[in-house]
Amino acid sequence: MSLSRAVYRILTALGPPRLMRWIRAGAPVFCFHNVVAENEAGMGDVSLHMGLATFEAVAGWISASYEVVPVRDLAERAAAGRGVRGLAAITFDDAYGGVFEHALPVLAAAGLPCTIFVVSGFADQPAYTWWDTLAIRGLLSDRRRDQALSRHRGIAAEVLTEADATLPAGSLPDVFLPAPWDRIVQAAGDGVDLGSHTVRHANLAVLDGADLDDELGRSRHEIHERTGVEPHAVAYPYGLWTHQVLRSAARAGYRLGLTLGGSLLAGGQDLLGTPRINVPAGISTEALACWAAGIRLRRPW
Repeated sequence: MSLSRAVYRILTALGPPRLMRWIRAGAPVFCFHNVVAENEAGMGDVSLHMGLATFEAVAGWISASYEVVPVRDLAERAAAGRGVRGLAAITFDDAYGGVFEHALPVLAAAGLPCTIFVVSGFADQPAYTWWDTLAIRGLLSDRRRDQALSRHRGIAAEVLTEADATLPAGSLPDVFLPAPWDRIVQAAGDGVDLGSHTVRHANLAVLDGADLDDELGRSRHEIHERTGVEPHAVAYPYGLWTHQVLRSAARAGYRLGLTLGGSLLAGGQDLLGTPRINVPAGISTEALACWAAGIRLRRPW
């Protein structure tokens, strides 16, 4: 066990995280990415693909610690000036196949609602993401990731062409592919809401006006057209945004925009810049309990 994990366990046992969660006025919005079988959790970008047993434990802790509500309801409550203490929301970015295969049955059994943020271009033509591809090829360095987000704007075609990296079909289990439209449509409703995660999962913070408006507006239109759900919320890819991004999101008709700032949703915030807590695949329930209370060690877990 790492020192950080041990400290988180001790803090949780002593009680300060629970007290601080009660004292703090805001509500956490948890962001997950994928959930996979335990023997698949070390594949691809390992920070994103949570093993099923870990997810069951984390979801159980969230259920026991909060009243989980749809993120739209949580945001509207905060915007109206009503208290959100004791509430939380669960979200998933990228609409990976593993979310539909593994995560949704766990949430349904516990009666927990969630919102899945769909990349409309990924659902059109499911393919391995650039970050999973580079990880499998041993190319996902910090330098390469930074380059992908800046020079190549986070767009898969540009990133993979420059890196000369591809993965043949079958290189990873199917749960590592984004879900196609039919799977998304089948899951929508009954506690599962849909939001937008843009068309190409681009870094919106470096796009110009026309491209930015297209990423946000077209994805909203395509999701509505293919699923019948008109997204009220957008999750900004990579958690990156600027004030120009917020203005473009408003023009596209979104009422809620989600980042990865790590703090809590509270009244008085611009809902188009709503923070979430990113939940890494390897986190323990004790570490997440501390994070939700605003306690983070230098080493994450």
